[in-house]
Amino acid sequence: MASIVASSEGSSATRAADFEYERVARFVAHAACKRLALQFPDALLSLSPAVAMELEAFLPDPKPEVYVLGDPAPGGAVDCVAAAHVDADAIVHYGPDCLAPAPAGAPPVLFVVGPRPAADASAVAAAVGAALRALAEDEADAAADVLILAAPEYAARAVAVSDLVAADLGVAVVASALPRHARVGPGEDAPADAGPALNVAGLVAPLDAEADLRRRRVALVGAASTRLGGAAALRCAGCVGGALAVVDPLRPDRAFGADGARRTAARALAKRHHALSRARRATRWGVCAAAAGRLRDVSEVAASCDAALRAAGRSSYVLAVGPVTPTKLANFAELEAFVIVGADHGLLDALAAESNAPLISPNELAVVLGDAEWLPEDAPFYSCDLGDVAVAEDREAAADDDDAPTFDLSAGHAGDAFADRRVRLAYDDDDDAETAVVAWKSAAADFLNARDWRGLEVARGETPVRPAVEGRTGVASGYAQEERDEGGS
Repeated sequence: MASIVASSEGSSATRAADFEYERVARFVAHAACKRLALQFPDALLSLSPAVAMELEAFLPDPKPEVYVLGDPAPGGAVDCVAAAHVDADAIVHYGPDCLAPAPAGAPPVLFVVGPRPAADASAVAAAVGAALRALAEDEADAAADVLILAAPEYAARAVAVSDLVAADLGVAVVASALPRHARVGPGEDAPADAGPALNVAGLVAPLDAEADLRRRRVALVGAASTRLGGAAALRCAGCVGGALAVVDPLRPDRAFGADGARRTAARALAKRHHALSRARRATRWGVCAAAAGRLRDVSEVAASCDAALRAAGRSSYVLAVGPVTPTKLANFAELEAFVIVGADHGLLDALAAESNAPLISPNELAVVLGDAEWLPEDAPFYSCDLGDVAVAEDREAAADDDDAPTFDLSAGHAGDAFADRRVRLAYDDDDDAETAVVAWKSAAADFLNARDWRGLEVARGETPVRPAVEGRTGVASGYAQEERDEGGS
């Protein structure tokens, strides 16, 4: 078993508060789980061994087996696929990238934001006020109400900052909150309904409608370089001032200027508009899932996109390629455009840098097909959130497609119903005729079934569990199993 040397960053007491050991223990007791999966983003993965070992002291008896998972999808997503490999009964998802809810059928999930950097609310509020004044081009803009978008790690300070900004500017100020799934875990008391809520870049804003957002100046409390910063810049580009004021609480004296925000949003929108213009000419499409099995509604949205393309007279193919990369997309050179389900604009830009075909999000497909306007007045100005996708009304029928085989990602083989799947011939009108169906045939499946190598099998429940121990230390040229004697050896 590979060993991991834990980072010494932070004390045990600090980690207990940041990683909410007591709350996790209550969640484990409620779920009565025997196997617990702890999922960490890359930035926190070095702390995972220490967190897992310290958490054990808080867990109720009988203590569950604890497994550590990484974050497999850009922007963070619950990895129920990896959790299924270890038969996890519950998952704790750590990190601020916790805005994507778990997919249907996932085990109970508890979201923990993790470390919350210290920030002075008064200094942050002063920087927000100065940045918002810079967005005001006239007196009418200066009198506009304000929305404070707080990154997940600063959500607990959002209300205090908004109150100070309201006193400073003399206007109405409201603050965003984490989505419900990230605030309330299984078995926890749900707070009273706070009234209307609007999805803004994955955060929940207490607003009635899109028009209420458009009439406000918006400030993001968090780093501009994060995925949330990029998504918020596009989502709020239609608000008062045409830009997003960004204040990093760790450096409140260096707010992201209004001109810089406008240029960033303008460049991003220009790239997306160019991609849509190219995609309009495409006739052969591929629909790929960027995080299949990890994001909610991915399969339904993919089926809806496929149905919309076919209804528009385009050829469409739903592709299962695992994590989407430019190299994988290059294998489908005959396809002229791709819909990447579950990708935000940052991932689309990264993929587009090495792909010749235009790549769009499901939210943009309706624009390409002429069913929606580019940047409408009464709908989200720009969004890559799956919750904002206009899914077809018959998406349940589209998702229940008898023509599609099933594959158990956790078991590593086709589902039991695979052998019964059939494809109905389009030219045969007799639904009951035996000649109306043909069996699935896949050269790739035949090749994999005939493989003669070993070691990739999923031995679910068969692999022995061993405790994590500190492994070898040093560099490759000089490993040391134990401390040397004073005289050396």
